[in-house]
Amino acid sequence: LWFGMAGTGVARMDPGSETFTRYVHSPDDPRSLSSNIVLSIAIDGEGFVWAGTLDAGINRLDPVTGTVERFLHEGDEERTLGAGRVDAIICDPEGNIWIGTGHGGLNLFEPVTRSFRKYVHDPRRPGTISSNAVSALLHHRSGLVWVGTQGGGVCRFDQTSGIFQAFITDHFD
Repeated sequence: LWFGMAGTGVARMDPGSETFTRYVHSPDDPRSLSSNIVLSIAIDGEGFVWAGTLDAGINRLDPVTGTVERFLHEGDEERTLGAGRVDAIICDPEGNIWIGTGHGGLNLFEPVTRSFRKYVHDPRRPGTISSNAVSALLHHRSGLVWVGTQGGGVCRFDQTSGIFQAFITDHFD
């Protein structure tokens, strides 16, 4: 069992022995977590653990070696993570890592190039994501990605067409 914790990093619990192994940020170790404030966590098909942080990007933890690869928001660099805050992570059956950021939209990690494709709101272009604050993600078996946003309702993303459809309501009945 894996846990991401706000303030104490990532912990792995061995259910048999009920013991924990902790993974934490160490300022002098670039192969440690980028931050101890972990907001989101997911495990991909290869067994790597992805941990999203409050303000220091996303980390890919190798549970065999205990080492971490950090992916950070680097300002206007086009192929880096869209924002430092990572609120949601999902891993789909095709091996894609989808990342919801606090204000950098929906990001797709591309493993071959070790970079990110960003999907952001553009009020001049219909079919873009309705808000750059992404707080929840769900991959449907049909291949659609459902995106919960802050202030922009819920979006359905069709990867084939690259189009977002927003479902926005002022209140729920």
